[in-house]
Amino acid sequence: MHSPTDERHERLATLAGTFAGREHMPASQWAPQAMDYASEVTSRMEVSGTVLVTEYRQLHGEAVGWAAHGIFWIDKEADEVVLTNWDSSGMGKDEWRGGWTEDGRLVLRTVNVMGHWRSTYTLREGGYRHTMESSADGEAWKVLMDGDYTAA
Repeated sequence: MHSPTDERHERLATLAGTFAGREHMPASQWAPQAMDYASEVTSRMEVSGTVLVTEYRQLHGEAVGWAAHGIFWIDKEADEVVLTNWDSSGMGKDEWRGGWTEDGRLVLRTVNVMGHWRSTYTLREGGYRHTMESSADGEAWKVLMDGDYTAA
């Protein structure tokens, strides 16, 4: 039987696993004071290795302060990595699109009622760094969250 996966799916699989993270959120329009949080990410390849399903929890002490459920997949026609994501804001789903840069980072973008968003995953041995940025115009970016995640 023909495998539905290719090297793009193999790259997504590098984000599979269970990770513990530390996140820094600088002061912003959403949070007047800078904050640091612990986080947990659990991701697994599903559907014959064609999608990466991700569960994310940001911890405020012992309680979950923010949560998200995401599905990464490959849009073969557009040759893009897509993240369909739902989070605890209750605003519905967002669709992030992008791809891998020459230096190995995964960069995804979306636009919603709150502005432009850019999410960058930088892989490293035993984990990854995830930086989320926001912009009113899609040109001047501000870091909203910078997290470092290590395999648990």
